[in-house]
Amino acid sequence: MQNANFVNHIVEQYEKLLPFLPGTGNLNVRTLRHQALNEAVKIGLPHPRQSTWKHALLQPLFDTYPQGVIHPAGKRDYNSLKPFLIDTARALSLVFINGFYTPSLSHKKDKYPEMTLTHFGHLSKTQSDLLYDLLERSFQSKHFFHLINSALISDGALIIVPQDYPIDVPIFIYQILINNNSHSTMINTQTHIFVGKNSRVSVVEKTISLTNEISLLNTQTFIKADANSQVNYYHYAEDSAKIYRFTHLNVHQGFSSQFQLKLLAHGANYHRLETTLSLLEPETKADCQGLMLPAAQEHIDWISRLHHQAPNCHSEQIIKSVIGHEGHSTFLGNITVKKDAQKTIAHMHNHNLLLAKGKADTAPQLEIHADDVKCNHGATIGQLDETALFYLRSRGIDEQQAKKMLIDAFVQEIFSSEEFIEIEQHFIQKIHQRIEAMIKGENK
Repeated sequence: MQNANFVNHIVEQYEKLLPFLPGTGNLNVRTLRHQALNEAVKIGLPHPRQSTWKHALLQPLFDTYPQGVIHPAGKRDYNSLKPFLIDTARALSLVFINGFYTPSLSHKKDKYPEMTLTHFGHLSKTQSDLLYDLLERSFQSKHFFHLINSALISDGALIIVPQDYPIDVPIFIYQILINNNSHSTMINTQTHIFVGKNSRVSVVEKTISLTNEISLLNTQTFIKADANSQVNYYHYAEDSAKIYRFTHLNVHQGFSSQFQLKLLAHGANYHRLETTLSLLEPETKADCQGLMLPAAQEHIDWISRLHHQAPNCHSEQIIKSVIGHEGHSTFLGNITVKKDAQKTIAHMHNHNLLLAKGKADTAPQLEIHADDVKCNHGATIGQLDETALFYLRSRGIDEQQAKKMLIDAFVQEIFSSEEFIEIEQHFIQKIHQRIEAMIKGENK
């Protein structure tokens, strides 16, 4: 009954928020939102009996009633956000606070006039039919949280890179939740990225939550890479301890396109990462690397689906976790190779390093219907090498520093050799800070 009350609350929030959501004046947009909500109610909440949800402990979220945000944040002192932003003067950026575009913190320069860099609130006033097309694109999943995202989305980012148009500076998308109230908050946003033929772009999507209340942060990102394009996508989730986060990344690749994913996630009571990559045409390449750093009472689920649907494609996945004391990470990976996808090369590896009483579950799988492929998968779960630790201690290095050196060696390949030094330095700094805190947490 309590869980039914949560679903009813979502319906009530939808009715309250609808007049303020972008595109409500467009009948098609409004109908699509209604359909998404009705489908979510029909499907209902996920249950631990479902295989990909069996480790998800969501009851504390279902016992709360998160409130949607109606209006953008008012004037406030944003100096407290500076440590979370990546300092680069040459970048482009869209900043969203509590689900709404914040122009005072965003930077849209005129160097690339043919590129579209905008947000859903603007589209609802100028191109509501395009907004409908974007929401329809997101309304494909049969997943409760994806569906309520489509129904309740308050704003979102749109990037369109035209054909033959390389972008030489990074584009930053910031999704920031700030809640100084005593009640739970709910934020639903999307990002859509279209990269034209022979074009290149690097996008950094960073999500940050600053709240002491149980809150829901629900985001979806859709990327379409046309023929011979190159997309570098970096995702960084930095959450406070009571956040329940749902992150969905869906990528479609065209002929001879290249897609690179670098993902870092830590914090959050529960974080569910779902990545779906579809290599739709020949000669495509996908390179996915990620690092999960759950500490005490934190749980991260990564569900990875990679579909090889055309011949002569190549995918590499390396996902690592460092699990702190009483933290938990799960990796459920699946590679599907269709019958026509001959000459496929696909590798998937998941490696987990446990600190103290950390816990890891891993289940990489292959589903191969072609007969001329090179595919493999592997997984490891272990602790720090006691022999290596003893060797470093015998050379006068204290225990915490020795552990940090071994962990750094374990994770260093994930965020090395980045195209933009500012991004690499920011990610490495955050990783080091997190690892130091996790090592200290072992002794508590």
